[in-house]
Formats: sequence, structure tokens, C-alpha cells
Amino acid sequence: MSIEALFLNGVYSAILDDIWNVQRTDPERTLFIQPYSPSPIKALEDAPPTPDDPVWLYLSTTDDLATVSYNAEIVGWEDKTLMSRERIAEVRAIIQEYQPSENGLYLRLDDGRVPVNLLHVRFLMKLQEPFSVTELIKERDRKPLSPNRRTSGGWSYVQRRSGQLGSA
Repeated sequence: MSIEALFLNGVYSAILDDIWNVQRTDPERTLFIQPYSPSPIKALEDAPPTPDDPVWLYLSTTDDLATVSYNAEIVGWEDKTLMSRERIAEVRAIIQEYQPSENGLYLRLDDGRVPVNLLHVRFLMKLQEPFSVTELIKERDRKPLSPNRRTSGGWSYVQRRSGQLGSA
């Protein structure tokens, strides 16, 4: 399944701010977002994005679940359960240096779940004009995302209603 864009619901602002602070001066530096889910994002697992073939990413924050406040390109995907010790050490070093609010690479959550997805992102943009999640249309049923979000977490495969993927 090839997807146009992915929406992540409710990422901590501090984590996105860390990435934004690095990428606004070094936009091609690849950093990481770690959804907490133990389930892989199947479309990314089946066809991992690359720098030459990225997937557009829309993000809301935990402070404002009904609004898309950031966007980025996903340029890679990894299953954290399959990473070598060397790769784990490499990712940990990058997160420690550039993403201090992330508090490390999550390989197991407090509730015992094992989060699978490691998204590689570049060109993160803090939107000057955030927009309602209702502007995003779900691939599954062609309906807008609901603005009545109460909890963080989860993702949807989406398209932008206006037909444009960017922040315009």
C-alpha cells in the first residue's frame, strides 16, 4: 500500500520543538519520532519511505489534538524490535544530542508494551497557520478526520482536502 500522507495524533510539543530547533537551521538533518504503538504502521513497513521517495507527515500536539500544527517528511522507517545493538547505540546518541525532551530511545514502555515504529523525519515545519484536522481526509473511508479528539495516539493515512500536501 503506497500512501500519500500520514497523520499522527497528539505528539508532545517539546519533542517537536527539539526537532524544529535543529531542523530550522539544518533542515536535512534526519531526526526521530517514536509513536508509542506496539503495532507497526503497516504502509510504512510494507513500503518504507526514503529521502528520494518521502511520505508527507501531519502532526497535532497533545495540547491541541484538533489542530495540525506541524508537518514534515518521513524519509525512513525502522522496526525498533529488529535493530542491532550498534544501531540502537547510534540512534540513542542522536536522540541524546539533538532531542533531549525525548528522554532516549523507547524500547519498552512503562506498561510493558514494546513500541515498534521509529520514524525518520526531515524538514519539520512549525506551521505559521495551523489548520483543523478536518482538512485531512482519511484514505480508509474518504471522510474528514474528526475534530472531537480526546486522547493522544494513533495515526491515519490521509490526504489534504485542498489537494495540496504542504503547509499552504
